[in-house]
Amino acid sequence: MSFFTRKKTGELPELPELPKLPELTIPRAKQELPPLPQVSEEPQESSLSEPPMTQELESEELESTPPQIRESRFPDIKRFTREPRESSIEPIFVRIDKYQESKENLQEVKRKVLEIESLLRDIREIKSREDSQLHEWDSDIQEAKAKLDKIDRIMFQKM
Repeated sequence: MSFFTRKKTGELPELPELPKLPELTIPRAKQELPPLPQVSEEPQESSLSEPPMTQELESEELESTPPQIRESRFPDIKRFTREPRESSIEPIFVRIDKYQESKENLQEVKRKVLEIESLLRDIREIKSREDSQLHEWDSDIQEAKAKLDKIDRIMFQKM
């Protein structure tokens, strides 16, 4: 009784015929797209409410690039950076439930960190005990080895 074995017959089961779908009609007005607007090659100033951008010449990047690349179409590579905004102290509104949830999450993280510190302390103690045990075993083996050498010298020196 095997449930997952494949049947060895070469015949495939007959599949039902697919249903016929109705013709899809698309209105002609949606098929035609408006022409694309002409774009000038000069950059246009943006009217967004971002702080003004300043240009800083990256001389280190220019010096580190090979001469054939430096003399390409873009000889002066400039980097744009934002000027720092003036910091204004304004109230921040937070939902109480989100505040409570974040406070609980922070407490949970603190608890986990303390637990990890405790586990690390325990691991260090176990490791130090293992090291001391290994040193004891090493010294016992050295003693046994010295005694065997002494017995070996005493017994076989007379021969």
